[in-house]
Formats: sequence, structure tokens, C-alpha cells
Amino acid sequence: AAALNSGGTAAAGALLARMGGAKAHAGEILNLAYLLHQEAEDTESALVYNNLSESWPMIIESCDQTLKREKIDQTGILEGMD
Repeated sequence: AAALNSGGTAAAGALLARMGGAKAHAGEILNLAYLLHQEAEDTESALVYNNLSESWPMIIESCDQTLKREKIDQTGILEGMD
């Protein structure tokens, strides 16, 4: 939520990509965002988690793009070493 608020979906997607296997738990993370939204004690917190939930498809897309770029970069480095 903090990455999304400070840097948008690109930052949140990049963070998810850096978290290793976190993407495999994307559904659980989204469910947690829904739960935190429901349990929020104030409107500001509820809006933060609602924004996270609504932005989730774009965050996943950004994560996928980040992972794809990193794979291309790693492949390029390995191919350049030949």
C-alpha cells in the first residue's frame, strides 16, 4: 500500500517482483487487502486498502513486466559473457 501511494502501480509491481515468491500468493495478498479495508478504523485507511484492491490487476501486470525485464537483462548478461 505504501509503495502504491508513493510510486503508483509501477512501484507496487516492482516491489512485488522483488519479494521473490510473493506473486504466487497474489490472491492471498489481495484477500488481506480486502480484510484490512473492512477492518479499517478510519476512512483514510479504508481508502488506502480500497485503492490497493482496485489497483491490484495493474500491480500484477507491472510485476509481470518487471520480472520479464529482469529475465531479459539476465539473459543478455549471460549471452554477452560467451
